[in-house]
Amino acid sequence: MIYLKSVIKVIDNSGAQMAECIKVLRKGSPKSPANIGDKIVCVVQKAKPLTQNITGTSNTNRVKKGDIVHAVVVRTKQKNMARADGSTVSFGDNACVLINKNSGEPLGTRIMANDGCVSRELREKGFNKICSLATRVL
Repeated sequence: MIYLKSVIKVIDNSGAQMAECIKVLRKGSPKSPANIGDKIVCVVQKAKPLTQNITGTSNTNRVKKGDIVHAVVVRTKQKNMARADGSTVSFGDNACVLINKNSGEPLGTRIMANDGCVSRELREKGFNKICSLATRVL
């Protein structure tokens, strides 16, 4: 579960490494947490430095520290997330993927190979592009 001020790992190649949640975008109580597949608004807390040897479109898509971006939660550390078939899944960390505010497409072109696991609930909520970029869907 992702609450206000939660620090989350960013697992795409948009340039951000860590982000802090400042708003959960969904109906309900203002204090309700975000689960897998929910959209959130984040502030980039830590980003990779921009270097001169980065070429192509990835340089224009980069985010910097302090940028306010939208994201989708792809993993949570919550222990009691039960699925319809009765199985439970928990991950080792909280992670998100940055998305475009208007279209909902991911900002990055890849999801990191080491951290490429995302949850199956993303496909049910309509984030098929994120599932196709991921190395493993659990």
